[in-house]
Amino acid sequence: MTDKVEPTVENPQNFKSILESKTIWVNVLAIIVFIIQQRFGFVIDEAIQVEILGVINVLLRTITKDPVRWSK
Repeated sequence: MTDKVEPTVENPQNFKSILESKTIWVNVLAIIVFIIQQRFGFVIDEAIQVEILGVINVLLRTITKDPVRWSK
């Protein structure tokens, strides 16, 4: 006899809009900065930029509480 594990259904109220995600906004901003720097010349070394963005993303992940809902 095998035990069936029922999938859990998360409460929709625990989700937040993608527009409320700090991580999404930081990454959108990073993309914009990368594009601007590519067009006008790099100010900071690319490897350092990636490291900085990685650290920021890890820090944001530690304070994340609710999952993001990608659609309505």
